[in-house]
Amino acid sequence: MLQVEPETVKGLVKSGMTVLAVLHDPNIAFRYGQEFLFARNRNIRRPGEGESLWDPALLSGVYGIPIKVTNAEGNCFVTATAEEEDG
Repeated sequence: MLQVEPETVKGLVKSGMTVLAVLHDPNIAFRYGQEFLFARNRNIRRPGEGESLWDPALLSGVYGIPIKVTNAEGNCFVTATAEEEDG
């Protein structure tokens, strides 16, 4: 497995290079990424116009498990929940 420091990737992007990364942790992907595609069961899903990446319903559909989004001091975090929560 190739490991690359985030600052190296940022430098490549600043130089005009396109970087494609496959990440399974949305917290890392959302921290460093700019555009997103999700793949599940041979289907590709891209957030629609005005649709938030932090939408629990979107992420639950992508990961196939209940997802909770928590905002802590201006930073959002995605976690799996034990069951569906009423919102």
